[in-house]
Amino acid sequence: MIMNTLFNSHTLGRAFPWRRGWISLISLLLLLPGAAWAWWGDAYKTPTGLSGGWATHTDCGTYWYTYGRNTSCTAFDRWAQFIPGFVWYGKGYIHMDWVFTGAYGLLGQRLRYYNCGNGLSGEYSDVDMCANTCSWKSVLDGVTGSLYIWNGIYIDCNESWTTGCGNRCGHAPTSCREIHMYGDKWVYLNDWIVFGGYGSSSVSDTANRYFPWGEGGLYAYPFIDGSANQGKLIVDSLFSGKVPFRVTTGDCGQGNYLNFKGNASNGGNNNCDNCDAYAFAWVYTSGGAGPQLGVGADDGHRIWINGTQVSDNNNYTGGWDSYNPGAKSLATGWNRVLFKVHNGGGAFTGTLSFHHGTDWNQMEPSVSLQSDRYGGFSVGYEQNDWYPRLFCSNANGVTGSPAAGLASYSNNTTVTASGTASGSFIPLWTVMLTTWGYNQNSAFRFVTSPGATWSDTQTGITGHVRLHYMAVSKSGRHSGQASGSNGNWTWNNTGNCYWFDAYVDNLAPLDPGFSSVNAISPSQINLSWSLPLDRGCGGVANGADEATAANSSGDNWYRAGNVGVQVYRDASAIYGWGTGTSKNDTGLSANT
Repeated sequence: MIMNTLFNSHTLGRAFPWRRGWISLISLLLLLPGAAWAWWGDAYKTPTGLSGGWATHTDCGTYWYTYGRNTSCTAFDRWAQFIPGFVWYGKGYIHMDWVFTGAYGLLGQRLRYYNCGNGLSGEYSDVDMCANTCSWKSVLDGVTGSLYIWNGIYIDCNESWTTGCGNRCGHAPTSCREIHMYGDKWVYLNDWIVFGGYGSSSVSDTANRYFPWGEGGLYAYPFIDGSANQGKLIVDSLFSGKVPFRVTTGDCGQGNYLNFKGNASNGGNNNCDNCDAYAFAWVYTSGGAGPQLGVGADDGHRIWINGTQVSDNNNYTGGWDSYNPGAKSLATGWNRVLFKVHNGGGAFTGTLSFHHGTDWNQMEPSVSLQSDRYGGFSVGYEQNDWYPRLFCSNANGVTGSPAAGLASYSNNTTVTASGTASGSFIPLWTVMLTTWGYNQNSAFRFVTSPGATWSDTQTGITGHVRLHYMAVSKSGRHSGQASGSNGNWTWNNTGNCYWFDAYVDNLAPLDPGFSSVNAISPSQINLSWSLPLDRGCGGVANGADEATAANSSGDNWYRAGNVGVQVYRDASAIYGWGTGTSKNDTGLSANT
């Protein structure tokens, strides 16, 4: 909150005629405010409303004056207003300059501040018009918790008071010329990916967790299915069992914050004492930036930008913008921000804002806003195109560019695949697969040889099994998640990932048998048989025809069918593989 300011120094006994005499000589020397920043709200305003009889004078530019009382000191209820028309809210910086007028600037005056609803806010500044002549002076300057209460001024002439330059009762007027009110709303990182709750003794402690590339190497994605039948291996490997999730705080400039015991906690994350929480976010600059950081952390904190630690303070800095570690560099394009907060006990909170690199009072202009100043600087998700890529060049013997959804039929219980994988902005971590089908579960697992060039061998496959292969980035996002903002899966052949169906029947048909054997002559025997039924894998009944079932929540079988027979006499085939059901064996020798 800005405290009321009082400008009341003056030279006692200054005569009104003498003041008028010398003021005309210096009226051309009026100074204008020199700052030329790009403030969000910035308005020069002459009166937008005047009540009663006001006259003008020009010894200090054109300004307005009126006698608010007669010589009996009866008030005329006259007023003036200056309303810029600002519409703004939240924490920020506010400043106002006021023109001390010329010969008719004689009384003390109260400047009451309007709010954005054009009502009086209760805040005011007092100025002694006798103390300064024909000049701009600052009457309001500082941090405010609510920009809403600053939207110009109201002057009630009844409130003007006598000074050494004149008596308010019919002898000295109230005067006004112009205000210059400006300010900026401070902008925060309001959209985060949060995980944590790791036991620790200080912000420098990294016990009870393992991050493959250290804290500075952390990335995070908020749409990882960490359940046992899906991506538990990802969260166990990258985040020591914590599942990252998205938190949108709302504008932290309006009293919101990361509450690691509230909005930034869930069943498996945070809400603890003597522990650490992590908040991860992306910010964008079109040409780089060097903002000052406004940190609030209860208790200690560390901050990394693009993997480089830029702030380290194990002390409590709990209020908004309470700690400034200085200006820090952001690269052109997307930048990753990691905010670690340590809690020794009690409240467990954090806020982070970006201020102009050389002027704390302004928000950083070179970092892109997400919608507007209230939306903030950050996003707690990834861009759509950042999914990792996977290409399959060999799907169980089909080489080149095998189409996704390929059906492979075999009696070999070993199924293989291989190809390449790469990251897309987020570095590649590994290659995984998930399967469903006969005697399979869907839990993600590593391929047998992960990496940029990968290969996989699955053994013991029978019936029907569907194999999904995916690259996984260091954030935990896999190549089936084509949406960066919601994590929806898209299994297709567009470079995201690869899948195919393996149908394996490694069981021989039922044994064949002759249905009749007739000796027609000493040199001929006529043989007849029925084709045996085939035995399939995966629980399918014996049958003559090929049969498949591929259901993620039901039957997954394969029966090859198409049974043929071959007939031998001694060790020589007399009927090659075929589907016939009889053979007349001629040219025999008697008694053979």
